Amino acid sequence: MPSTVLVPGSSLGRCRIQGLAGRGGSSEVYLALDTQTEEKLAIKVLTSASFWPPSAAAAALADEVLQTHHALRQALRHPHIVEHREAGVVQGRPWLAFAWTAGTNLSRYTEPSRVLPIPLVLHIATALAQALDHAHRAGWLHRDLKPGNVRIHLPDGIVQLTDFGLAKLADSTATLTGVMQGTPRYMAPELLVGESPSAQSDLYALGVILYEMLCGRSPHQASTLQALLTATLQGQPMPLITLAPDVPSALAELVHTLIHRQPVDRPATAGAVLHSLQALQAASASAPPPKDR
Repeated sequence: MPSTVLVPGSSLGRCRIQGLAGRGGSSEVYLALDTQTEEKLAIKVLTSASFWPPSAAAAALADEVLQTHHALRQALRHPHIVEHREAGVVQGRPWLAFAWTAGTNLSRYTEPSRVLPIPLVLHIATALAQALDHAHRAGWLHRDLKPGNVRIHLPDGIVQLTDFGLAKLADSTATLTGVMQGTPRYMAPELLVGESPSAQSDLYALGVILYEMLCGRSPHQASTLQALLTATLQGQPMPLITLAPDVPSALAELVHTLIHRQPVDRPATAGAVLHSLQALQAASASAPPPKDR
């Protein structure tokens, strides 16, 4: 396998590759141009050999990728979901092309030194809840919700969720290798023991993201993967209000409900979470400014 799957100047469908934009443990992201419109695109290629063993039938894989892409394009048209443009298979690896979104991913704002003001956190969380509500109503789960899959551009207030469909494609071949899909830090406890993804597991991930944005650390602190899994399955997160006393109690309560160990004790729907966040936004907007100390 070469150091990158694609090289500048190569083409995928109507996408012309400009260069490698980033690499993760299981994927590569490329900047590309639409050869017909000259619009910028982001192309994500799943590269992990454990996802796509050589024995996988190429025709069946290509068919599944295209079916997933067409379903996504029809179902997920929403201002807070990055638009899907094209899809296919290259060198036995699935790829999906998305409209390029300005800004950065949300990861930089989950660090202690970059915690955002409460109104901005509520703006981002509300946008994500709207995206999840739309997707869930259309029958789609995200399955790998994390800050790295959220694109934001603060000057324009843009918040967009990306990578819908990639986790589903990876999950479809996980049974061939026994590989656990997802990002452990954001995976609900039930997923860690092999249960199927659900709306509640997406909402758990949203809760972890909110916790991180509000206090700059993860609900479960661990130095190894095994310790993280144990903490997620058995431990209790430190109360958010202890770590971030300025967080409104109602918001802290919502976050802890989202990251409850039992799915049945989390909110029933993304719509319910959205309603709570909108109420918190209204309360925040009407609250008097803090007094000088």
